Order: sequence, then structure tokens, then C-alpha cells
Amino acid sequence: MLVLENELSFGNSLEVLNDSLSAFSYIYKRDDGYKYISRGFENIFGINKDKVLGDRGFLDKILKDGESQLLNCISKGEENFSFDEVYKINGKTKKIRETVSKIK
Repeated sequence: MLVLENELSFGNSLEVLNDSLSAFSYIYKRDDGYKYISRGFENIFGINKDKVLGDRGFLDKILKDGESQLLNCISKGEENFSFDEVYKINGKTKKIRETVSKIK
């Protein structure tokens, strides 16, 4: 219960921060998919964030080249990294710079 409360508190803090930014943040768990996605996700992708939560296959649906740099870096055990990812969403291509930090 304590872990869940901490995750929710962290998520709420991120939500407040990201409401004013043209960015989004998320919590991704390898076995569960996205556990938290900030509201900025909807502005950038035009997709309701609730449709993505828990969907481990979401990245495969929108990646332009079919291979996720995020998942590649995670599978290599990398904990802090940045990359440019290209997505195809509703017929439009979007290039997004992502910076990822593992939360322990």
C-alpha cells in the first residue's frame, strides 16, 4: 500500500508540473506497460491517455519504424538515456525527443 501511495503522490506531482509544459511524463513498468501518463501526452499525441494505460503493445502500434528505442535501452539495462523517437499517429509523423530516468 505504501508503494502505491508513493506512486500516486509522484504521479500527482508530475501532473501539476506538466500541465504547464509542452511535454509529458510517464511511469513505465516492463511487465505492466504504462502505469502513469501525464495530461501532456494527450496534447502531443492526440490520444486519450486512459486508452494507453496498461497497454504493453501501445508503442508497437504507433512506432514509425516498428522498433522502440525505449524498450531497446530498457532491455540493455540502461537507466538514464535520451533519444529521438519517430511516431506515426493519425496519419501524421511526429519526432519526439525523449529523456528517460529509472526511478528506484
